[in-house]
Amino acid sequence: MATTTQDVPLDALLEASEVIKIRKELSQLPGQKLSRLQFCAIASKHGMHEPAALQLLEALHKSGVVLNFSTSSSQDLRDTVFIKPQDVLDTVWATLDVSGVTNLTQLNKKLEELAALEKEFKVTFENQIFFSGKRRYRDSD
Repeated sequence: MATTTQDVPLDALLEASEVIKIRKELSQLPGQKLSRLQFCAIASKHGMHEPAALQLLEALHKSGVVLNFSTSSSQDLRDTVFIKPQDVLDTVWATLDVSGVTNLTQLNKKLEELAALEKEFKVTFENQIFFSGKRRYRDSD
């Protein structure tokens, strides 16, 4: 049987609308993170007391809307709410460089630099021999 709005208590509907407002406000914030205290302040502005705000924070974390590691051994992680989780994940993936693209790109750049230095060194060495009047003779193989 389908649930209608008549089956849902008014308090639950009002709370759901406040959760939507909180999510919207979080999505409009600049930056990637805020403190757990700031999160609770936003929730409080929408009529939510701290225990309910912390339950909401946990639910938003579990659903992937935000990241908050409330059980972390790090106090900094426990107190931080990452409001743009995709940015955090992108940073982690880029740092881990699982695909190797970043490392390969850096390696190719270094190889290009080495090739340019090798050419420069060769020209400098040849000029030094030419201007010094010394010739190099090679034994034939």
